[in-house]
Amino acid sequence: MLSFSYITGDIYYGNSVSLSNRTLVQDKWTFDLSLVFNTQHFDVGTDLTRFMPAARVSYRWRDRVTFETEFGIERINEAGVTDISNTNHHFFTIGYRLDF
Repeated sequence: MLSFSYITGDIYYGNSVSLSNRTLVQDKWTFDLSLVFNTQHFDVGTDLTRFMPAARVSYRWRDRVTFETEFGIERINEAGVTDISNTNHHFFTIGYRLDF
């Protein structure tokens, strides 16, 4: 899936592009990839960009339980009038989902 968004507010505007893909590896296994890139431009002269790739593996057990694990990175670059900030976040989740 490919998505484009534009957002505007009283003090900023921004754009977002996201790409996601789900692949059925075997009967009960899926592999998901996602990429998100967005920008925000504030009236005070600050620009914010985010790049967020992530991967998820899911295993469907029986009919109602899915086990999932996900790893991703969030890179944030903020450029203001007087300074520049670069931040990297790494995340990992593991869990399950019950479908009713």
